[in-house]
Amino acid sequence: MATGLVGMVGAFYGYAVLPLATVTALGFTMPLFLTLLSIPLLGEKVGPRRGAAVLVGFGGVLLMSVPGGGGAANALGTAAVLAGAVGWALSMITIRRMGNAGESNATIVLWFALGATAVSAVAAVPVWVAPTPQQWAMLAGTGMLSAVAQVMMTEAYRRGEATLLAPFEYSAILWTTAMGALVWAELPDGWDFAGMAVLVASGLYIWRREVVLGLRR
Repeated sequence: MATGLVGMVGAFYGYAVLPLATVTALGFTMPLFLTLLSIPLLGEKVGPRRGAAVLVGFGGVLLMSVPGGGGAANALGTAAVLAGAVGWALSMITIRRMGNAGESNATIVLWFALGATAVSAVAAVPVWVAPTPQQWAMLAGTGMLSAVAQVMMTEAYRRGEATLLAPFEYSAILWTTAMGALVWAELPDGWDFAGMAVLVASGLYIWRREVVLGLRR
């Protein structure tokens, strides 16, 4: 639960201080951290190709952090999002171990939801500000949209092959770039676009290698 909370807090803080597209792109470092952490924590072997792809992916992060890039506007925000990505990667490893131990997906999700709600409620007490009716409506709408999106994603993965669906997740960068530009006039510069392209390319390559290795096994 702790690692999942780190992932949530890092993402939420990033969305508050960084451009929408930048946070989304930085979030795609999670597979890179997952690849690295799977070596000591799961005993998996990472070949030179995937290792090189991880290094290239982090090079994309550096491109987004150069002076003038969106990530450079707030170093703390960038660090928080990256820490959140590490948290999500650790959560994926924990979930995998729990699944191998016989825990059901519903049980894992339920305990995380209950624990995260309790910890978040306690942390919010010192700084609590009662939302306005409009803010309550926005929060409710966010919850409903998130639920619908989760149901649709679950249904997609239930009906289709994960190896075919996973790459479509990277389209989130296109949607967040468009929404950031239309709603908040946030338009990534050349360094940001270059970094995003490198991150997506490295992530897709790692995904492709996983598919190839899985077929060989």
